[in-house]
Amino acid sequence: MPKCLQCRAPFIEQLDITNLFCSGKNICDSCRTQWTEVQINEAKHCKRCLKRKNNNDSTCKDCSYLRQHYKMMEQLYCQYNYKGIVKKILRQYKFMKDYALKEVIAQNIALPQNNYDYIIPIPSPRAREEERTFNVVTTVLDEMDVKYLPCVKTKHKLTQSSLTKKQREEQVNSFEIISTHDYTDRYILLVDDIYTTGITVHQVACKFFVRKIRKFDVFTFAR
Repeated sequence: MPKCLQCRAPFIEQLDITNLFCSGKNICDSCRTQWTEVQINEAKHCKRCLKRKNNNDSTCKDCSYLRQHYKMMEQLYCQYNYKGIVKKILRQYKFMKDYALKEVIAQNIALPQNNYDYIIPIPSPRAREEERTFNVVTTVLDEMDVKYLPCVKTKHKLTQSSLTKKQREEQVNSFEIISTHDYTDRYILLVDDIYTTGITVHQVACKFFVRKIRKFDVFTFAR
């Protein structure tokens, strides 16, 4: 009897014509339901950045703010709100270093199927990755067998989640492209774990626009 990767409890998978010839599931139905409960309802969110709209919002304040400072992404792709089971899993994965949860995350997310020239993960500072012993983004991409280009590094020392939007904006853009690939007229996808203010991904994109990319999208595990 298989055990659920998420809750560790044994469960029985009911076989029918739809899954008879597929590999077995390793997340139980109860845990899958918890992920479904925090899915983003796009009808209630900004079409570009997926921020939940208030009833009186005619324009997205986050997008308006970013547009004043950066060349905007085309689209944020994300399936889940950062709350409930998703928040619990990501915190346990990142801060408690529960490496095995990479499989749970990988099974519950799906990258957009656009024809990107490069898929590029957002890095953490090297010291933080060494302390954690793994990169939270590339570990999941490896689990999904996604080909990506690790061409960005950063010197950020402060944990971004501890900063306000204003403090993030005031930080010097410490991201750097470390490859000699030709990015001219390329369409790229930036991948990060959580989208909060959008400043991080747009700071990274600034470095690619200097290299004359055409446009970029963003994918994150949660919003």
